[in-house]
Order: sequence, then structure tokens, then C-alpha cells
Amino acid sequence: VRNKQAITGALPLGYIIGTVDGVKRVIKDKSKEEIVLDLFSYFEIHQSIRGTMIFINDKYDMHLSYMSFKKLLSNKLYTGEFRDVQDYCPPYLSKERFNKIQMIIEQGKQIKRYKNVYLFSGMFRCHKCGGTMAGSVVKKYHYYRCNRANLHGRCDNVTCIRESDVEDYLLRCIED
Repeated sequence: VRNKQAITGALPLGYIIGTVDGVKRVIKDKSKEEIVLDLFSYFEIHQSIRGTMIFINDKYDMHLSYMSFKKLLSNKLYTGEFRDVQDYCPPYLSKERFNKIQMIIEQGKQIKRYKNVYLFSGMFRCHKCGGTMAGSVVKKYHYYRCNRANLHGRCDNVTCIRESDVEDYLLRCIED
């Protein structure tokens, strides 16, 4: 890392491993550069991770999650720094701009207090698209439905699974 050589292939959006002067280095991916620049610009203007996610996913036909966008916006590699090595790779952002974005993210944090508890939250996947099934309440009953279909219209699965049915099934089959 101190020699600014690439040590892993796991890189954030906008970077790839390339050869510079016969040495493997992390360089900008020219085919993704516009996406990265739009990502940071849109977030700075609108100050919404969710809004940025929707904008980028729609504009570039991508399917990244909210958490993926949060990680991208918080990744210090975009300043060119990696493991305290300055100029490890070409930067997309100045350190000042990166710090400003981190302050916006920090100010936008809200403590969410949910009045409903979903026992199986995050445990189900949609049988059509593989997306997460999220909890919802309809007429006092707890259900799980496809998040991609419900929030973004990216899946046509409108099936809801009642939480009490899942509990009954689990209790019937737990000994097996």
C-alpha cells in the first residue's frame, strides 16, 4: 500500500486496477467516471441518500441499494487516500468536499422509532427478483412484501405473506 500498488480487486464504483509504468495501480474507470461525479454532485445539492439512490439507479439503469450508496458516499478512497497513504490513487473529490459530504450525512441521521416489530425482517427474499421482503401493516395484520415492488416498481410480485402464517408454519415444523 505504501508503494501505491493495488492489493485487492474489491474497489468502489469508478475505480479499476490498471497498469501504470509496469505496476498494478488503482486508476479511474473512465466508463464510470460520469456516474461517480453525478453521484456526489446530486447528493451535495439534494442532501438525500435515498433521493440520490433513485436518481442514479434510474438515470444509469443500476440497481444499487441504499446501503451501497451510503458506503460509496462515505468511502475515503474517493479523496485518493487509502489506509493513511495520500495520493494512493487519482481522487474524485478534494478532502474539503469529502468532509462536507460527511457532515451532510451526519446531520441527516435520524433516530427512527418504529411502533411495529417485524419478527422475520430481513429473512425473506422475493421469489421473483431476489429482493428483500419488508414488513408492513394492513388492517392490523403484519405482512411481508417485496421491497422492490412496493417502493420502486422494479418487481411485479404483489404477493404478501402474513406474519402469523409464517409463525404457525415455523411452530408446526420446528421439531422436524
